[in-house]
Amino acid sequence: MKVLVGYIGKYGSTKMYAQELVKAFGDDSLSLDLKDTKGLDLSEWDSVILGSGIYMGKVPRGLKSFCKRHLKALKDKRSGLFVCCASKAGDSQTNEYFEKNFPSELLEQAKVKKVFPGGQVMNEKAGFIYKKMFDQMKILPEEEIRELVDEAVKDFSG
Repeated sequence: MKVLVGYIGKYGSTKMYAQELVKAFGDDSLSLDLKDTKGLDLSEWDSVILGSGIYMGKVPRGLKSFCKRHLKALKDKRSGLFVCCASKAGDSQTNEYFEKNFPSELLEQAKVKKVFPGGQVMNEKAGFIYKKMFDQMKILPEEEIRELVDEAVKDFSG
């Protein structure tokens, strides 16, 4: 199964989860920063998974635009969605994140909607305040990240 994992992120968590998903799905998979999608043809992919971090309750505008621009093609694919945030999966706030940020047609059709823990600053883009704020958040061990990703892959493939 050829899987495209498209993402937009600021501080590294989203990119890390996208890359881990690709590793778990195997050789026919690709992670792609959705800022670099000029001329992207979704027809070559069997499945598409899209994700980003949540910033002030919203996904980045680029992800919303991508979903709207490619909605017709996405509706013909096996699809999944993920967000990285500090909220726990399944609470009303995370459900609201999906409902407010993704087209209803895509939400209805998405096989999996997954919440991954965010807050791991993994690049230099974060300013001093963000780094201090994120330093206080729990950094997940690699084994826990792998378990979360394996669960998402199992849900998506099953």
